[in-house]
Amino acid sequence: MRNSLLLASVLVFSAGTCFATDTAKLNDWRQQFDSIEALQEADPTEAFAQMEVLANAGFPKAQDRMGYYYRFGVGTPRDLSQAKHWYEKAVAGARDYALGPLARVEAELGNGDAAYKYLVRGVAKNMPGTVRQMGFAHIDRTLGQFSDPSTGLTMLEDLAAAGDIKVARPLLSRYNWRRLPFPAPIAIVEEVEAAGLAGSSRDAETALTYLTLLSDKSPEVTARRAALLQVPGIRGRFKSSEEIILSHDTNSADFRDNAAKILSETDPPDYARAAFTVHQLDNNAFLMILQTELTKRGYNSGPSDGLLGAKTIKAITHFCIDHEILDVCKHGPRKSAAVKAIAAKISETSDLY
Repeated sequence: MRNSLLLASVLVFSAGTCFATDTAKLNDWRQQFDSIEALQEADPTEAFAQMEVLANAGFPKAQDRMGYYYRFGVGTPRDLSQAKHWYEKAVAGARDYALGPLARVEAELGNGDAAYKYLVRGVAKNMPGTVRQMGFAHIDRTLGQFSDPSTGLTMLEDLAAAGDIKVARPLLSRYNWRRLPFPAPIAIVEEVEAAGLAGSSRDAETALTYLTLLSDKSPEVTARRAALLQVPGIRGRFKSSEEIILSHDTNSADFRDNAAKILSETDPPDYARAAFTVHQLDNNAFLMILQTELTKRGYNSGPSDGLLGAKTIKAITHFCIDHEILDVCKHGPRKSAAVKAIAAKISETSDLY
């Protein structure tokens, strides 16, 4: 009896010691992890090296982080196969937070069925963002045989209705990218538009793109587009093109003059894109603007009338020779490649007068 009690005491003490040791090890690992994370911005290569040691020691959170480092190329070349390897280790170590990232990597590697399997596990374990991730993956058709855009749309609409603020803009973007058929749900459009008008330039651009793609060019819709164009922070290359399209949709009679004015106020890095937009909407308007710009630079292109006469062709040819883009220009200023090349060179050169 006495020996039995002694053995029991030893076992209890041993278990307590083991638990204390494991707790101490975990606490030490956590401290190391935090110090490595603090090092990442200043020295990502060293952070990667130290994190690898910690991950090899068996800390699932560090293994998860190694997956992130390889996935985004932090402190090491980007390598999705290695990212997958480390995320799998983290998941095997009960790091359920790695299920979502592992599903993304599997999808990016083309393993849609595996991505679906991990997302199902993530959703079942209530991992943050996995329902949203699954919804978008369905729409983007990255879940292999399990991809179902209608199911994904239902999932995301339910999340949006429940107040998930991270759904509306990327969902509306899927309509802009034509991954979903028009029209988008009114509630989604209104949410993104409201966020844009409240100051979010990214939401403003997304809502503006959607409204521009609509066949509805009514005064009510064009007024909404005009309001969104006033949101601070919209990228110049986007804004100039949208202003040109809006001018075309609202006042086509004065489009050539309006387009010329918008282009004159467009920064050089954004000029080529905006000029190409003019070409897409009205090639004669582009030619008129081009004639004016060539004349400013000393090329005799004739009157700025938007007509492709002999003088204009000769001026364009000389301009293209002078700027070493004749191989592209020889196909004519009505071809997209030539328009882009000429507009790019126009933006890089200064007026002579």
